[in-house]
Amino acid sequence: MKRTTPIPVTLVTGFLGSGKTTFLLRLAQSHPREKILFLVNEFARDNIDGTTLATSGRPTHSVVGGSLFCECKAADFVRLMRQEVTALYHRDEITHVVIETSGIADPSAIGRLMDQHGLSADFEIRRIVNIISPLRFPRLLANLPSVRAQVQACDTVIINQTDLASAAQIERLYRLVSAANPGATLLSADHCDLPFDLNGRTADRTLPTAPLSTCDANPFTTATVTFERPVRITALRAWLEALPPAVLRVKGRVRTSAGWREVQHTVGNSAITLSDHEDKSCLVVITHDRNEPTLHRVVRKLQSLNV
Repeated sequence: MKRTTPIPVTLVTGFLGSGKTTFLLRLAQSHPREKILFLVNEFARDNIDGTTLATSGRPTHSVVGGSLFCECKAADFVRLMRQEVTALYHRDEITHVVIETSGIADPSAIGRLMDQHGLSADFEIRRIVNIISPLRFPRLLANLPSVRAQVQACDTVIINQTDLASAAQIERLYRLVSAANPGATLLSADHCDLPFDLNGRTADRTLPTAPLSTCDANPFTTATVTFERPVRITALRAWLEALPPAVLRVKGRVRTSAGWREVQHTVGNSAITLSDHEDKSCLVVITHDRNEPTLHRVVRKLQSLNV
């Protein structure tokens, strides 16, 4: 029987490495009876986060190779929502959609995307959550319009990774967020470990309706390095430790001399952990366009581990 109530949606934003995927995994763990569908938007063409979320056992779909708020990817998003997501909902296989946006996405066009493509008739965006990392946020807010847009579009801000920041730094973040979005609810957490009401909603909010961004609007460059054979874990660790601040993000899974490992890097924070998921052995590296020469240099060094 076809259901007639709108499909509830939670939109999760946040810059690269802020903890969005961790937050989604927490949602899956804390809402075991909720039939959640994860929709992951990756700026790179390799679906790293989608593969991670699939381990939660929840249905996961992806839009890769750009921002879903961009003219070149919006059609993929709309088609996925209209066809596959609505079909699952009407068959009572899902009860909620959680969208993880690309870390560099500007969500200011979400209202226009929903209205102009008729999605508002079938979907209801109940919450927009923005996750921020305390050590990098002040500089990102001052220099990247997309980060400010993420804060301004949301109704809830989660200050994540509080274990890495001092009380003074966190207090400064509260002031910055409140100035950018006075109506936002502010929460703080370590590793996104906090109670969250998935079925709650923000009353009487108007979604932002800026135009979709053009395909060349995002000032970031990505590169993917694929490994054909196991990589020496000591060499991989040394490569990570030598990364310059211009490298904003590294993520992926690698088959190493010590077994499969998950690799995560943001500015000032790197980790190589055990992975029980064997997939494509590759790493995605992201920098700002102005640092493209640096990207080429670190990628060449990473490729040299592939021998």
